[in-house]
Amino acid sequence: MEITNAVLTELARNVRADWKRGQEWKPPVDLSNILYWDVPGLGASNMYFWAQNTQGFREWVGDRVFNDVMLGKFIVEHRTFEKTDRCPRNAILDDTFGAFGDTVRMSSQMWQEQKWQWITNLLTTNPNGFDGQPIFSANHLYGKQKIANMVTVAFGPDAFNAAYNTAGTWKYDNGVLVRTRWTHLIHGPALRTSVAQVIKSQYLNAQFAANPNFMAVTPVEIGELAGPYANYWFLVDASRPIKAICRQIREEASPFMDTRVEQVERTGFFDVLATGRGAASSTMPHLIYGGLCPAA
Repeated sequence: MEITNAVLTELARNVRADWKRGQEWKPPVDLSNILYWDVPGLGASNMYFWAQNTQGFREWVGDRVFNDVMLGKFIVEHRTFEKTDRCPRNAILDDTFGAFGDTVRMSSQMWQEQKWQWITNLLTTNPNGFDGQPIFSANHLYGKQKIANMVTVAFGPDAFNAAYNTAGTWKYDNGVLVRTRWTHLIHGPALRTSVAQVIKSQYLNAQFAANPNFMAVTPVEIGELAGPYANYWFLVDASRPIKAICRQIREEASPFMDTRVEQVERTGFFDVLATGRGAASSTMPHLIYGGLCPAA
């Protein structure tokens, strides 16, 4: 096949079509509006004001009490990701570039997977949040009130009940109870049996004693909690507008191509360049509880 501008333009059209098909990939488990929610990326970074907005309403007695949210601003910078695929000039000339479409679809899918990994990596790497503490920590402070949202014990009925009891004591810095309501339990395949016994079993024993934790939360299994993270488990409060993790997308990855014949002849390749930008960060500690139990 002769390499002409028309041929390269058609090849670029096919690349964009293959890229669109690759975007059809979805995470094996949909945790949107459960563990995280998406917001637009703005500029080089996004600015949030969660740190100084933990207090609820107060009865209006006397003058207003002003809450300057700018004092607690939290900036999350966007990260940049790239993937560049090359199709050799001779593959076009010899009309053997058909398999290149599979490569493009895979690259497009990898971008979807990359955005998913931003979320799951926060669970396993436990980076610092807006207050300078790791997402899961015993030392989060709302004013003088402590929020301890991490344990290292194995999942079981005692650990599950302790998480409920602990969250029931959490308060905002004005002394008002946070009232966290756990809605989902996130775990890996290794805990499937334990979760079934604690959450999914209607009875505790052969005498049909009622299980007080029967479907108290919705279990969600994700494959990423495996290997060194096999015993990790997380409780999430998805009942509120803000979720435990915020994902911000500044730029969706899409293919860019130079369809000039002279570019292909000069380099010897037809290049597909894709760039994406975004990030993910934790929000409020009272929205998630981590059982970071080491693997056996």
